Amino acid sequence: MADSRGPRVASRRQFGTFEVDLATGELRRNGVKQRIQEQPFRVLAMLLDQPGVVVTRERLRERLWPADTFVDFEHGLNTAIRKLRRALDDAAENPRYVETLARRGYRFIAPVTVEAPEMPVPVAPPELAPAQPQPERRWPWIPAIAVVLTIAVASIVVWTSRAAHRDADVPPAATNRSAQLAVLPMRVLTEGENSTLMGIGIADAILTRLANVRSISIRPTSAILPFSAGGVDAAQAGRQLNVEHVLTGTVQRLGDVYRFNMQMLRVSDGAPEWGQQIDVRRSDLFTLEDQVSAQVVSVLQLRLSAVERERLSRRYTDNLAAYELYQEGRALLANYSDANLRQAMNRFRRALAIDPSYVLAETGLAIAAGIFSVRFAYEREALEWGRQAEEHAQRALARDPTLAEAHLALASAAGTLYRNFDWPAAVREARTALAMNPSLDLAHSAIARAYYHVGLFDESRLESDAAEQRIAGTNLEVTRVRLAGQLLAGHFEEARQFAEPLVARSDAPAFRQYYGLATFYTGDAARGKTILAETRRNGAPDVRSQASLAGLQAATGEKAEASRTVAGVLAAGYMDHHVAYSLAVASAQLGNGRDAMKWLRQASDTGFPCYPWFAADRLLDPIRGEAAFQAFMAGQRTRYEDARRRYLSR
Repeated sequence: MADSRGPRVASRRQFGTFEVDLATGELRRNGVKQRIQEQPFRVLAMLLDQPGVVVTRERLRERLWPADTFVDFEHGLNTAIRKLRRALDDAAENPRYVETLARRGYRFIAPVTVEAPEMPVPVAPPELAPAQPQPERRWPWIPAIAVVLTIAVASIVVWTSRAAHRDADVPPAATNRSAQLAVLPMRVLTEGENSTLMGIGIADAILTRLANVRSISIRPTSAILPFSAGGVDAAQAGRQLNVEHVLTGTVQRLGDVYRFNMQMLRVSDGAPEWGQQIDVRRSDLFTLEDQVSAQVVSVLQLRLSAVERERLSRRYTDNLAAYELYQEGRALLANYSDANLRQAMNRFRRALAIDPSYVLAETGLAIAAGIFSVRFAYEREALEWGRQAEEHAQRALARDPTLAEAHLALASAAGTLYRNFDWPAAVREARTALAMNPSLDLAHSAIARAYYHVGLFDESRLESDAAEQRIAGTNLEVTRVRLAGQLLAGHFEEARQFAEPLVARSDAPAFRQYYGLATFYTGDAARGKTILAETRRNGAPDVRSQASLAGLQAATGEKAEASRTVAGVLAAGYMDHHVAYSLAVASAQLGNGRDAMKWLRQASDTGFPCYPWFAADRLLDPIRGEAAFQAFMAGQRTRYEDARRRYLSR
C-alpha cells in the first residue's frame, strides 16, 4: 500500500553550535547532549518557532503558564529565561541568542537553520499501475516545497539586509558567528626561563586581549591553570573546557629573541585551523598578543565593531618590566591563598611604581585587595584593605571608564566591610563589567555572592554555574561562593562533599568554616565542632569559626563551653554580619532571646538580610515563638520581596 503518512514536519533547528530536536526535547552542542529543564526548553521552542520576532511575555504566559496553574508567572518566566541562557552560555547584557526587550518580551536573534522536512514519495501499487500512457503527473508536494523555499530565501534576505544595515563597515569575509575559545599555557622549551611569566602570563595576555571581542566566549586564566604542567593533548583539554577551538603554543628563547610556535585547533576533530612561527625580541614582547589576537579573529571570520577593533589593538603599558610584573600578579591571583594574594599585590604595586598609568595593574591591585579584605583580614586590617580596594578601583575607573576590569574592581570593593557590604553596588558594577566582557568569571561570582546574602539562592546558583562553566572549579573565589550558596540553601550533604577536598587546596579559613557547619548539619555534630575549633587565621583561632562553634556547642548541651567561646569572640574585637548571626544562634540556644534578637538585627542591617535562611535554620527554633522574632521576620520578608523586585525584574 502507499505510504499515507503525509509530509512530516521538521523537528530540528540548528543555530551556532547548537541543535534542538523539538520532538524529543533534546538540546545538543557540538553533538553532545546538554542538560536543560522542561520549561526553559519550551520557552526556547517558542522563540525558535519565530526567530527574529518578538514573543511577548503575555503570549508566553498564555502558552506555558495557563491561568489555572498556581505558579508565580513573573518569577517562573524570569527563572526559565535565566536557565535557558545558562544552557546556551548566553548573557542578558550581551546576547548572542536570546534578546530581552524590556517590559515586552524576548526575541531569538541568531540565524536558525530548519532541517528540511522528510517527504514520503507516493508509489502506485503494481496492481493499480495504469495500462495506458497517462498525461504528465503533477506532484502535489512541489508547490509546498516552493513555498518553503520562498519563505526561507526571503528570511535570509531580510536577515542579511538587517545585518548589513547594522554593520555596514564590516569586511565581506566577516560573519556574526560566535566562538568558544581557550588559550592554553605556553609550553616553555628553554630551561630556566620564567615559566610563570612565559607559560601562564603570555597566555593570560592573549586571552585578556581576545576577551574584548564579544563574539568570543573565552575561558579565563583560572580555567587553564590545570594545563600548565605541559604534556596535555590540546583537543582533549578543549573538550574538558567545553570549547570549540583551542589556541596552544611553545616558546623558546634564542638569545634576545623569543620564538613562539602557535597553533589553533578545532576541538571536534583536532584539525589545525591556523599555525605560525612568530619571532619577537624581548623588548617587543607586547607585539605577540597583537599578532596572535588579529590572526584568531581573522581565522574565525568574526565581525568586529569599531570599539572592539580599537580595544583589540590597545596597549596599556609600553614598559616591559611593568608588563611582566602584571602578568606574574595575574597568575598568582587566579589561585589565591594568603601568600599568593600578598605576592600578587606586591607585583601589581611594583608594576604601578614603574608605570603609574598602568590601569590594568590598578584593577588587579583593587580586586586582590578586595578579596584579601574579606578572606584573610580582620577588623582594622579588613577596613584598610577594603579602603585600598575602593581607592584603586576608583583610580582605574577614572583612567578608563570603558574597562570591564575597573567595574569588576568596584564590585569587589563594594563587597567589603569598608563599604558595609553594599550589595546593590556590587551587583550593578558586576553587571556593567559583564556587559563589557562576558568572560569575567569573577563578575558572575560577585553577583552570586550578593544574591546568597539577600536570600536569592536559586539565582545565586545560576550565577555560580555561569562562572563554573568557564573555570571548571579552578578559581577558588568562584568555588568558595558556590559552596556558601549551597550551605545557606540547605544542601548540606552537597556542601559537605564539595568542601572536603577544598580544605586541602587553600588555607582560606572560610572553606574549613563551611566544611564544619555542613558536617554538623548532616548529623556529625562532634566532627563539625572539631573542624571549627581547629580553624585558624594567621595562626590564631578564626573568629568566624569560633562564633559558629559557640552556636553548635550550645545546641549540643555544652552551655558553659558555649558561653566561654562567645566571650572569646567578643574579646577578639572583630565583627561582621556572619559573626553577628552566629552570636544570635548561640544566644538563642543559650536561652537569651533579647541578645539573640540584637545580634540578628545587626546581622541583617550590616549585609546579611537572608530571610529564607532565618526561616529555615533549625538553630533559631528556640526563639521562633517570641513576638519580637515574628515581627522581625515579617519585616525581613518585606525586605526579601523588595530584593527580588530590585534584582530580578530585568
